[in-house]
Amino acid sequence: MGLKSSPYVCTQTFGWCEDAIRGNRKETNNPLCWDEVVLNLPGSKDYQPDMPWVYRLCSKTGKLAAFFGTYIDDCRSCASTERGCWETSRRIAARTNYFGIQDASRKRRAPSKKPGAWAGSICLPVPGVGLFVTVSQEKWDKGKDIIKRWHKRVIDDKDRTLPFKELEKDMGYLVHLSRTYPQCFLTCGVSIIQ
Repeated sequence: MGLKSSPYVCTQTFGWCEDAIRGNRKETNNPLCWDEVVLNLPGSKDYQPDMPWVYRLCSKTGKLAAFFGTYIDDCRSCASTERGCWETSRRIAARTNYFGIQDASRKRRAPSKKPGAWAGSICLPVPGVGLFVTVSQEKWDKGKDIIKRWHKRVIDDKDRTLPFKELEKDMGYLVHLSRTYPQCFLTCGVSIIQ
């Protein structure tokens, strides 16, 4: 990411590429095909808590349609079958390479119901209840330590000379952590200390 504009250029170009990756959603040979949007809203009589509130359905398979998520320029494909995941990953790689965007296959993981952390978050499905997002204990403890350190420095020690680079680095980490727990940082960082 050597150039200062590089993250912007990278995400902008990949954003354009996402439409090409998805392709025509009605083509049956497209692993990302879907033809129905299902609303599964809390309070409705047929609400299923283990399903997303809004999802795409592929009537060909009768299952959730395959999709992919993007973080900067890394993708994670999701599908209702292992083969569907591989087909979606292959399509992503083929289309991105066609447009000259590097696909780092070393970052790919085999399809799994417990895929591990991605973009700093870990998804935990609880059968019959729902899907929850968390981070590792180590990452959580580091975030708490950062907040405790700055709280002690500014509130307890009354230090008003804050080194910009150190503050910028810690703030970057907390912003990354807030992607998983946005409410913690919207209310008050001090509550994390307790």
